[in-house]
Amino acid sequence: MRDPAQLSGMHRTKVRFTAARATARLFGEQGWAVITGASGGYLVSYPFASALTGYLAEKRWDRSFSSAIGAMLSGNVLIYLVGLPWLAVVLNTSLERTLELGLYPFVPGDTFKLYLAAAALPAAWKLVAAARRRTDL
Repeated sequence: MRDPAQLSGMHRTKVRFTAARATARLFGEQGWAVITGASGGYLVSYPFASALTGYLAEKRWDRSFSSAIGAMLSGNVLIYLVGLPWLAVVLNTSLERTLELGLYPFVPGDTFKLYLAAAALPAAWKLVAAARRRTDL
């Protein structure tokens, strides 16, 4: 079995889609209502954001703080680029109201999580490298 850390972005996306389908089966019609509802655009964008950030991680963007921020920010931007227009169409709102409902409230939390993860990820890779060196002895 492959190490989960070696799974490509597309493989992780397939795993998430499988989990989403299983969840939709559990919730039945409610699952479809969520996908076609106001938050559906965000949910639909996750596999694409996962593929993008996975691709960037494969290119080693996850090894330093600054490049990890770039990779994670790219994923967040993609989520908003799909989610916000979807939200506007479903709720029939103006651009200003869409941003008030679907962007502004989430930026502080997203920023905090992004910086926290960008700091933790390179540190985790250093721990992995140290563990590998110990096992290679």
